[in-house]
Amino acid sequence: MKNLFSILILSIFVISISANEVHAQDPSLSKLNKKINNSIAYPLLAEQNMDGEVAVTFSVTSKGKLDVIKIDSSNPNLIPYVIKRLKRIEVPLNDKTIGTNQTYLLNFRSEDYNSI
Repeated sequence: MKNLFSILILSIFVISISANEVHAQDPSLSKLNKKINNSIAYPLLAEQNMDGEVAVTFSVTSKGKLDVIKIDSSNPNLIPYVIKRLKRIEVPLNDKTIGTNQTYLLNFRSEDYNSI
């Protein structure tokens, strides 16, 4: 149990998200950023390496869903994970991001990676 706890402590991961700079001051985009930050985190229990970057472009549909248009990653293991997580996100129907395309760069790095 002590080893498992140690592994979890050492496996604290960081995800950073960059949004389109054009909309950086838009409060609706800030809400979308928060939803993405709350929905996508480093998959702690994944059995394969999950370090890498994901560039994703999606549209925010009229129903408030995120529809992936294009996705590319330095680690192919991350692609299905990110798609699955984005499909769970819903934005309010009166949100200013409805009908827009958004591009994000998601960085998945373990603490161990940063200390090397």
